[in-house]
Amino acid sequence: MTDLTPEQEQENKDYALMYNTWRLKLIKYVQRFVNEEDAKDIAQSLFINLYKTGRWKDIADSPGQYLMTAVRNNCFNFLGLANQKLNEILAEIDDYPEQDVNDLDDKLTKEAQMEAIKKAMPALPEQCRKTIELLYFEEKSHKEAAEILGVTVGAICKQQNIGIKKIREMLGITEKMKKK
Repeated sequence: MTDLTPEQEQENKDYALMYNTWRLKLIKYVQRFVNEEDAKDIAQSLFINLYKTGRWKDIADSPGQYLMTAVRNNCFNFLGLANQKLNEILAEIDDYPEQDVNDLDDKLTKEAQMEAIKKAMPALPEQCRKTIELLYFEEKSHKEAAEILGVTVGAICKQQNIGIKKIREMLGITEKMKKK
């Protein structure tokens, strides 16, 4: 273990203060665009990058605007990668353009369908995403989901319908295909 100079100790305290002051604010800001887990990862990777490069010292006096802009840009980069992955999934599905929605099992196994839906989830609005996660991944009833989210069963049904419609759009499943 190496001893730190008083200057290094002060730098560590300054970094810790900035981290502790801004971490939760950045996570909450990014949660407007992605789920909580991804928001934490995005904020953490920003702080790691700042620490490793030493750039945090340049912004230590007034970090707010820089951190908000940087975390927003990191979030957009993350969403761009998620969108790229979604496009790859859509390209695979495009091989079967005339397939009926009820015959999706012929295109993808049930597991692959769930994987495609999971990859599409970050692009959903937050309430839709939470509703779909509770209903389909945690297998909660509409009533249980409503209690967990503190909304009515009607609101759960509406968010479910919006979420399913958006996922179908993202996966290239059109109404025309659905009615065949």
